[in-house]
Amino acid sequence: MAAMRALIVQVALAQIARSRASGHQMLIVEDGGYTAPIFNDAALSGLTVIQMRARHDAPLDPATNAHLPPTMKDVVIGTILGSVEHTRNGYDANMRVYLAHSRLAVPAFSIAVSFLKTQIESETVAATILNAIEYSPVLARLWPEAP
Repeated sequence: MAAMRALIVQVALAQIARSRASGHQMLIVEDGGYTAPIFNDAALSGLTVIQMRARHDAPLDPATNAHLPPTMKDVVIGTILGSVEHTRNGYDANMRVYLAHSRLAVPAFSIAVSFLKTQIESETVAATILNAIEYSPVLARLWPEAP
């Protein structure tokens, strides 16, 4: 997880610098809550960009940092419009940040606990898994007498 977070911080800060240079803003669309929660937390904790990199063991990148404001609050609020989360893990990670700070720096929208995600998708996923197993050539080789 630490290596993934280091990479996320490195890549996201570089993308934020590119977005800022071109006058664009960003929307984070993620699956797992690995980006928005740590950027929201950094903004609300008063971290600088250098402290954010250090906290997540992301490499120093003076060239990228030169195109960013010094504080994560200004990086996040000035560039990220918000995030859309697809998973319960990401929903929970965003909620932990919300509970720790009583707010988020930028909005986090989630479909993780929606009716469609919790009721409809789960049935579709189960049916797809059963279908894949039923018609699996690997299963046929391992269990030739399977119905």
